[in-house]
Amino acid sequence: MEPNPPEAENEDSITEERSTGIPSSEGKWQPPPLASRHSSSLPSSPGEAKWSVPPAPTKRDSISPPNLRGQSGFPRIRIWHLLVLALLIAVAANWDKVPILWAEIFSRQPTDEWSRAMARTEMSTHFENGSLLEFKIDHITILRAESGIVQIMTTGLATLREALYSDASLDQAINEKTSGAGSLKAARERADLVRQRKNLSIMEPEPTEPHLVRQTSPVGKSVPFQFEFQAHREALRWQKDKVLNASVSPADAFEGKPLNSFPRNAATIGTSEAAQQVSDFISQTQRYVSAVEEAQRTAEQATPVTVPVPASEARPTSPVISTDRAEQISSPLSSTDITGLLNAWLTALNSANIQELATLYSDPVDYYDEGLLTRERLITSIAFYLSRWPVQRPSLASQPTWSQSNGTDYQVVFAYNFDARNPATSKRSRGTAQIVWLVRRKIDDGKLVIVSARERILRRLKQ
Repeated sequence: MEPNPPEAENEDSITEERSTGIPSSEGKWQPPPLASRHSSSLPSSPGEAKWSVPPAPTKRDSISPPNLRGQSGFPRIRIWHLLVLALLIAVAANWDKVPILWAEIFSRQPTDEWSRAMARTEMSTHFENGSLLEFKIDHITILRAESGIVQIMTTGLATLREALYSDASLDQAINEKTSGAGSLKAARERADLVRQRKNLSIMEPEPTEPHLVRQTSPVGKSVPFQFEFQAHREALRWQKDKVLNASVSPADAFEGKPLNSFPRNAATIGTSEAAQQVSDFISQTQRYVSAVEEAQRTAEQATPVTVPVPASEARPTSPVISTDRAEQISSPLSSTDITGLLNAWLTALNSANIQELATLYSDPVDYYDEGLLTRERLITSIAFYLSRWPVQRPSLASQPTWSQSNGTDYQVVFAYNFDARNPATSKRSRGTAQIVWLVRRKIDDGKLVIVSARERILRRLKQ
């Protein structure tokens, strides 16, 4: 009798049992035994006459791949597909702006390292004496002006690595009262006048002026600085445009030039070399002034001194009044006017007051044998005379006389005793001289001024 095969509850349960195994005693499913998974479906005993054929798998047992295509056969369109397509269209439409956008993202402004290096490169050429300065940058500020353009400002300390100098005048090293630069200038002008008028030459050569310099900035001097420049971007690289500001505080902190910019014989004031050059210059100047004085004395002895009258003015010639005669000719001028002018002249000469003496003369003035002099040249001439004879002790030798020369001018004649000394050279000049003035009242204030002056030596005493 054939055994009946076990009945299955349904097709799905049979399939699931075959594929998943059997439940265990704990209620968990276990894979089927190895023999049941790999044995044939032949009868297990000869008595079995009917084969057991496994049922065919159902649709639930087969796994179908997902359908990614629509009914038309094309892929289904997702949202991210549209986003990518929109991005590509935007990039294609603004392709020329892509590099700019790229630069704005990855190189929006220059780095501090680039700014510092560019500032150091440019500062040496844009600061005065920049090659002699050492710059320490303490702070960098980058200001964005617009897309691709920035302004960079650096601040810090600038330190001088080499001393600076400037030209120094002789007046800074020499006292003009001891035959300094002013005396030399006056002596030269005096010598030129002697050569032109008397056709004489000065035997002593002109002294060579020393080239003096003074230190304006010492080594190691430090002051704050500010350096500002503009830069622009090319692709991803930054380039300098222009320098906006290069300044130190104070502005004149590094005035001057290095010492090697001056002649090789330049001497710095305060050094022994400068002192020696100044001493040599003073000695040469004194010899030159003495030579000018001697040439002028020789010219005066060779040519008699007269009182010339300008050809443009027809003035009657007054006789020279002797020292023992005091005569007053009737004139609109009062004795107070003449006496006041004469006393002012003697007082200014006695005190060696150059400015006070100069104000007694008109501008210009026909001054002795030097011709027509402006106020500036008159002051130079008086300064030269007083440098030779700094001590003056004049006194009146005769009372003045005066007469009208023309409608506006009056001729004043007087004699005075001169006593001039130079303590530095132990020289002294004494004697009596006659002075002839041509005076005139100024229109603006009515002041009486000397428009012409002449002198004749009447007597010279030995020292």
